[in-house]
Amino acid sequence: MKWTEGLGDNVCCEACKPGAQVMVKECTATTDTQCGCKEGLTCGDAKCSFCVKKCDKGQEPTEKRSCRPCPEGTFNDQIHQRCKPWSTKCQNIVTKGDALTDITCGNVSVDSSKKPGPAEQEWPLSVVATVVLSVFSIIIILFITILAKKNSNKKKEDIKKPITSTPIITTPTDDPRTLIAVECSFHEAQQEQGSRSELLGSRDSSGQFIA
Repeated sequence: MKWTEGLGDNVCCEACKPGAQVMVKECTATTDTQCGCKEGLTCGDAKCSFCVKKCDKGQEPTEKRSCRPCPEGTFNDQIHQRCKPWSTKCQNIVTKGDALTDITCGNVSVDSSKKPGPAEQEWPLSVVATVVLSVFSIIIILFITILAKKNSNKKKEDIKKPITSTPIITTPTDDPRTLIAVECSFHEAQQEQGSRSELLGSRDSSGQFIA
């Protein structure tokens, strides 16, 4: 059977190769036969003029129409595709790559030049305010304690200190009340002296009587 090509020439229909190929669509007056490949094989070119072994993940096809494992540093996670190199922009490698998967990158540390957000700015301020208030409270408590202790010690000293009375010496004047007070004081002194003389006389008499 023939089909008409674009230039009007009649071309014989292509026959699918037995064994590896299968017919997908029959030849028509305007299109050639469309061939495919059996299970486990894939087309070797765009026209599927021949079939090659289908390479699995972790493999890649070769020029000899066979498959080979991905070389070290490359991977392939698709069917019958070329192997691709591992990522090189990863700064923190969590998992090393293999023939099937690329390397796994971890989170990159936060840049120190980045400005902190509102919450990050409020946190240090609250801590500083709390510390200042705590220190101020401690100072007030210490001051009150020291003052109370000082007052307590002063009261104890006042209680222990004996009360001394200073005699009042009155200077005689022409005032009658002053003269009376002085005369009374003089009589009291004479009476006290007389009492002492009588006491001494009694002691002397007692001594003579015993002798």
